[in-house]
Amino acid sequence: MRKSFIIISASVLLFGCGRPGEPVRYGLNQSYADHLVMRAPAPDLVAPGNAAPDSNALFSYMHWLAVEMPRASVERRYERARERCLQDAALNCKLVSASLTKVDGPYGSYSAQLTVALPHNKVAAYEKDLVAPVTGEKSGDAAITSRSTTAQNVTQEATAADRKIAQLSDYRDRLQSLLKRPGLSVDDLIKVESELSKTQSDLDDALSQKTDVDNRLAREQVSISLNERAIPAGAFTPVADVWQNAVDILGESTASALRFVIGIVPWLPLLVGAIFLIRWVWRIARRRPSVARSAPE
Repeated sequence: MRKSFIIISASVLLFGCGRPGEPVRYGLNQSYADHLVMRAPAPDLVAPGNAAPDSNALFSYMHWLAVEMPRASVERRYERARERCLQDAALNCKLVSASLTKVDGPYGSYSAQLTVALPHNKVAAYEKDLVAPVTGEKSGDAAITSRSTTAQNVTQEATAADRKIAQLSDYRDRLQSLLKRPGLSVDDLIKVESELSKTQSDLDDALSQKTDVDNRLAREQVSISLNERAIPAGAFTPVADVWQNAVDILGESTASALRFVIGIVPWLPLLVGAIFLIRWVWRIARRRPSVARSAPE
């Protein structure tokens, strides 16, 4: 009985000394350990070249929207969208750029572009308000015709900015401590002050880069293109287009004729000479038959 207890105790100690996660392989239990390894669930595998997604990755998002509407609505919708971004404090919107292009006339065109930066939870509300009817419109007159979104991983950029700020801040603090030491010579003082000024300038640049990254992470950039809806062409549309552009067509034709006249002026002497030469040869050719007929007579 005592001998059996010693054997069991030794087996327990050997099992406890095994590496975590590995079956203990010894003696007659080797085949059982192999069986455990074969039955154990396989870990999730990641294919080579496809890294597992990092839950701590930081992304900035950019959206592009194209909206079509009646021509009369382009300017009104542009003004409303721009003013809402500038005036609505609850929206926390930042206007990046805005432009409106108008070509008047029956065959002119209206278009507008807006780029805004919005918090993540405000993008959907701003997009919904964008296509809401303006004065003179009915529901559904404006519609989003295309959209796209891209995401940019800025994890490395944010990490590098944080690391650079920490290093430069620590270096600046050490330089400031060095300035407080007594007995510094004027030469050393000038060198330390110069290095401190350069370090502070680099730190300001790093802080600016960090602020830019933080802004891109805090807001999503939305670029909006507002365009008038194309009107189907009628049977007499080409005639109307020509009549509308009659002055331009006349100017282009006049310019082409003038260009031809100016281009032919250097060739006029040669043309005149060629005409006289042809007439002279023609006269000689006509005289020969008459001389030939008069000779036998």
